[in-house]
Amino acid sequence: MKLLHHILKLQLCYFGILFFCAISCTCQNKKNVQIKLSKPSVILSNGKHNAFPSIEKSKKNRLLIGYRSSDSHLSANAKACLIYSDDWGQNWSQENVIDNGADFQNSKYGIRNLHITQLRKTLIATFHVNDGDHGDIYYFLSKNQGDNWSKREKLFFENFNRNKISCEGHIQEYGKQKVLPVFYGNENKSLDVGVAISKNFDSWEVFTVPSQNSKEAENILVKAGSDLLMFYSNPSKSKLFRTLSKDKGKTWAFPEEVTFPGWIVHRPNVFYHKKSGTLLLVYREGKAQSGALAISNDKGKTWNKIKSINDDKRRITYGDFVKIDENRIGFVYSTEDKLNGHIANLYYSEINFFY
Repeated sequence: MKLLHHILKLQLCYFGILFFCAISCTCQNKKNVQIKLSKPSVILSNGKHNAFPSIEKSKKNRLLIGYRSSDSHLSANAKACLIYSDDWGQNWSQENVIDNGADFQNSKYGIRNLHITQLRKTLIATFHVNDGDHGDIYYFLSKNQGDNWSKREKLFFENFNRNKISCEGHIQEYGKQKVLPVFYGNENKSLDVGVAISKNFDSWEVFTVPSQNSKEAENILVKAGSDLLMFYSNPSKSKLFRTLSKDKGKTWAFPEEVTFPGWIVHRPNVFYHKKSGTLLLVYREGKAQSGALAISNDKGKTWNKIKSINDDKRRITYGDFVKIDENRIGFVYSTEDKLNGHIANLYYSEINFFY
């Protein structure tokens, strides 16, 4: 009997050790994820204000960077442009103009926030034009990796009586359903955030995030496993919010504030790394509003800074990420000479995950 009791104790001890090791290995793996940012290189510096970039990978592995080229941060004399690379960022093309912006030079700010997104069957380029009390979203399509684009079209919204609507982020796609992050004016002369959903490009239906309105708003979407996450900022108060949808954007949870130390007013560009389950965020920090990266291991509920981006203390004017392969991410950002400056340059770098 004593022998049996002794054997049982040994077995319990053995399984306890196995259980402890399993838990330790899981935590250790998460702690052992290392992120390395390669030295950024200047890929566009021509004396213009080249800013608010987005980056995408085409089906044939071309990297495309869309951006706004203008006389200054606030100028209405702005063009929607792109450059591309066919060798993973080693070399970049000359500037290609998608829209010269001539039709919008009498608006308040002209073309803003060009985003290029690879959909199942085509590339789409979206931007908005904000004219103070009025705003519209426009798009172009390309079926040959951005070498040529369709004529410009304006998005039409069903049963939507707001006179001002804008977009800041990439479209997310679920089969034929497309989900675009938008923000728009309300009766209180503030802004709501939400998404526009369409199964084609002819008409879009808007779904609003509950209990959200502010004088300013900038929002993006990111798929994180089965969740569709939205992050949005309230620039006037320099706050960051998070909400999620379980039904591909039609309903949203009550937003929660996830502002963290160091965060300063910025469009919250976020990337989900599937293998490690982490999120990366590019943001502004410090008096100079220079760039930094933060990481989250709980789908954006909490954030920790991991690295400053630019040592020159120039003001970052947004950045964006794209997946190259499982542990390699392309990263583009721009910096300007001063607040609402006249010159902004584009930079490209790679982020690598190690285990």
